[in-house]
Amino acid sequence: EDTPIAVTFSLGSAFVDSFIGDLVTPGFESIVPTSNNQALVPDANLVLTGDGDSRTLTITPVPNGAGVATITVAATILVPDLTVIDPEIGPQNVPVTTTSSFVLTVTPVVDGAPSVTSAATLANVRTTSGLVVTPNHVDTGEVTHFKITNIQNGTLFKNDLTPIFAGDFIALAEGG
Repeated sequence: EDTPIAVTFSLGSAFVDSFIGDLVTPGFESIVPTSNNQALVPDANLVLTGDGDSRTLTITPVPNGAGVATITVAATILVPDLTVIDPEIGPQNVPVTTTSSFVLTVTPVVDGAPSVTSAATLANVRTTSGLVVTPNHVDTGEVTHFKITNIQNGTLFKNDLTPIFAGDFIALAEGG
C-alpha cells in the first residue's frame, strides 16, 4: 500500500497510427497523468519520467491507503499539417489528444504486529480473562481478521468454547 508502483509504457506509434497515420513524427506537446481518486492517489503522486515514446509512470498511493483509482494518461500532439485559421490570431496547429486508462487497486497491508495480552491457565480450566488481541494502532481500519499461530502446550478456545487451531483465522471482534 505504501510502495510506489512503476509502469513503463510506450507512446508514439500506436498513438500516431490511430489518429493521423504518417502525417507527422510524434513530438508530444503534453502527457498528463490523472487519478479519479485524489484521496488514494493524488495527481501529485503520479510522476512521469522518460522522453520520446518510452515513458515510466511512478504511482505512489497515500500512506495506509486502500481502494480503487482509475489512472488516465492523456497525450497531446500538435499536427503541423492541419491548421485552423482563427481570424483573431491566424493559423494554428491542430492539437490531437488521446487517452488511455487503467484501474489501480490498492490493497491494505498490515504495517505492524498486533498486541496480545499474556495469559496462562491450568490445564482444562476455563478462564474469563483470556487473551485479548488488538491490531497495531496504524492498522485499525485495515485489519478485519487475525491469523492464529504458535499455540504452545495446550488448546486455545473462543469464548463459545470452539477450539482454535494454529493457522485458523478469527474475526477482529473475536480478538477482544
